Amino acid sequence: MNDFSSLILKASLTGLLAAFVLSGCVSTAKQAPASAVAAPAPAPMSVLDSDGDGVPDDRDACPGTPPGATVDHKGCEVVERLDSTQFEYDSAALTPAAMRALDNAAAKIMRVGGRKFEVAGHTDAKGTDEYNNRLGQRRAIAVFEYLTRAGVPAERLVVRSYGETQPIAPNTNPDGSDNPEGRERNRRVELVDLAM
Repeated sequence: MNDFSSLILKASLTGLLAAFVLSGCVSTAKQAPASAVAAPAPAPMSVLDSDGDGVPDDRDACPGTPPGATVDHKGCEVVERLDSTQFEYDSAALTPAAMRALDNAAAKIMRVGGRKFEVAGHTDAKGTDEYNNRLGQRRAIAVFEYLTRAGVPAERLVVRSYGETQPIAPNTNPDGSDNPEGRERNRRVELVDLAM
């Protein structure tokens, strides 16, 4: 065999060996002895979540949320709308039931950090638009004042009246007659989380 033939044979064998290595048929790594045991995988690091809300403490912007509270990705309690406060016809006076609901609302607002809430006053459709806007404003102010007396900082509340423009129930029945139950539901103030 001459030098040229020997060179071609070596190149062919080298190419064949490279093809086997690349295809995974042959490994160039040294094999561990059969008696060797692989090292155990490292134990997962435990993540501290002191309040149990599912958000680790190192990312929790609102530590100490109450058990069972729905939280956002930052660990802050989600409060889109708090229970609305109902009012008697043509009145901005808070009822005892409204005051109890507002005590609960104040506690929730205080728990959710520095977020702002809209105090949104609403009315039924009896009366003029102008009158209902003023009545909605008086209702919102009554709730605002109650919440600030309960300890909610005034700068976290924004008062607004929607009058009769956002009913949650029909003011009249399909036949055009009065719907007292619907109108009663529309006489309300809602607390809306402005961060949502």
